[in-house]
Amino acid sequence: MEPSGPRRDLRARSLFGPFQELGFTGTHDAAGIYLFAGPEIRAAGRQGEYPIESIAPTALHLLGLPVPRAMDAPPCTSLLDPDFLRRAPLRFTDEGSEATAPSQGWRSPEDEAVVAARLQALGYLE
Repeated sequence: MEPSGPRRDLRARSLFGPFQELGFTGTHDAAGIYLFAGPEIRAAGRQGEYPIESIAPTALHLLGLPVPRAMDAPPCTSLLDPDFLRRAPLRFTDEGSEATAPSQGWRSPEDEAVVAARLQALGYLE
């Protein structure tokens, strides 16, 4: 029996070949894989688990921007080089949090109605 999934494709000897539908639509893992590389990332190999919500605050910090406190997860600081963290310590901001955001947000009532109608048509709202 020929193995399915990406392993079969990785052993292929040619760049292109005939398409063969083997009854699957993708290979997914609930844990996922995150790859970080760059001068501010320490070569640490496999690390503990981080939720996907940690990617955005990590990217903000690497870009030199403050991380909103209202974000759903903390940055992946264990992946960052300690020298980088000393030179560029984490900065947080309350901007964008519920407490400081305007009650209406960035959308107008008309925009809210359009979004609600689309979500209702898709079955997400009753």
